[in-house]
Amino acid sequence: MSTTTIATGTYIIENVHRHNNIFLADDGNGTLVSGSSELNADPSLKLRNGRITISPAAQQNKYASCPSGFSLGSVIVSSLTASDWLVKEGRVKETYVISHVTQQLCWGVEDDIQGTPVRLYHPATGNGNQWKFRQCLASTPDEPQSVIASPTIDGSEIDSQTASSHIQPGQVDDGRPAIQNILERHAEPVYSVAYSPNGERIVSGSYDGTIRVWDVRTMNLSLKPIEAHREPVNSVAFSPDGKRLVSGSYDQTVQIWEVQSWTLALTLNGHSGSVKSVACSPDSKCTVSGSDDKTVCVWDVETGRLILGPLYGHTSGVTSVSCPTEGKLFSSCSYFDATIRVWDMETGDTIRTLTRDVPHLVWSANISPDASQIVSAGAGGIVTVWDVQSGDFIMLRGHRDSLISVTFSPDGERIVSGGYDCQIIVWDAHRGKAIGRLTGHTKCIHSVQFSPDGRWIVSGSADRTVRIWEADRLDVMTDSDMV
Repeated sequence: MSTTTIATGTYIIENVHRHNNIFLADDGNGTLVSGSSELNADPSLKLRNGRITISPAAQQNKYASCPSGFSLGSVIVSSLTASDWLVKEGRVKETYVISHVTQQLCWGVEDDIQGTPVRLYHPATGNGNQWKFRQCLASTPDEPQSVIASPTIDGSEIDSQTASSHIQPGQVDDGRPAIQNILERHAEPVYSVAYSPNGERIVSGSYDGTIRVWDVRTMNLSLKPIEAHREPVNSVAFSPDGKRLVSGSYDQTVQIWEVQSWTLALTLNGHSGSVKSVACSPDSKCTVSGSDDKTVCVWDVETGRLILGPLYGHTSGVTSVSCPTEGKLFSSCSYFDATIRVWDMETGDTIRTLTRDVPHLVWSANISPDASQIVSAGAGGIVTVWDVQSGDFIMLRGHRDSLISVTFSPDGERIVSGGYDCQIIVWDAHRGKAIGRLTGHTKCIHSVQFSPDGRWIVSGSADRTVRIWEADRLDVMTDSDMV
């Protein structure tokens, strides 16, 4: 357990569920307080009418909890001094606000569900630290599945003997696991996620037919769900200039949204099948769409005019389209015809068709930022990295089931992939080696993407969540993991 140096002010603890206990200790003596959902660990804790009151009797040790019967969304407003604490009802789901925090705050979370991720951050600046409880870091005799974790900022640690008076020490890692937060609002599987070019927003599209816009700083919705399409939203993509959001749907349409006002600017009709994927050109003037009707279309985002297409070549439905950050090329792939096509954005000509000697069903293909490589993935769990000019390829093995999404990092140095085995793997794009993996989703992963600065990975899953991960905090993969 370590001590975190933070400035006095208001902080938010998010994703605290009714089975979590929060342990707090100020810098008076650094004593860690143990507790339980029965609220009987400290005589100064009382539960009356769904509210927790902590009396001034607790001079050094502060503890708060969300026990059974305590309403989710309550807000804890406290002054970590000898004065009393007040709990009042709030509206924000599973969010707790702690005010007037002392300079040294040590805290942990006890979770008896499945390692619920928790985030502590300053609402004004967004500064803070995040945790995911990957394993049992510590346990108690009565609650062997509980976990205790705390961030490390200044490297100092609480004396282990102090903590062991309440908790039996367990096997601990470095205290900084990768997950930042879980965003839970969709009623159905999340099919697509995208970062805004400035990294301030995440957009998710779902089978529930909605588009949701998340504020990365607060991890809350920026606005009400956008009920965009009549049917599931398959794909979302920002224009590189950040002015527009493009979405594609089962309803066979492409929609273009003005980001400043979040109003619908255009609805593009032309496909005769579900629009599976959309992407935007480097100059933000065009959007590319791929459909189950086996065609690719290129549209003018200002007028909605069809510039190129429908472009034919694939012999089955198009499952993915992508554009690089520079150049005049774009790519598409088709699952059942097992090919990747590279197109000229100006003429609509096919520049190259990529396929393996043994046909490999391809669900996702993305072109690298400089358009020199393409990464693809699909059946069999194999990631394939292609040289666009020569057609040569290497195959990367590590997943245990078929893949749905794969893409490059903004600098082209890394690749991230996800699919039916519920894990995300990050790869070295040049060496063809797995760097590490991320686990936490409970159902197949439909979409993965790096943040614009490459520091974070966002994923969307059939488990109806959007998850944000720190890209350089990965589980090490052993030889036995490399299938």
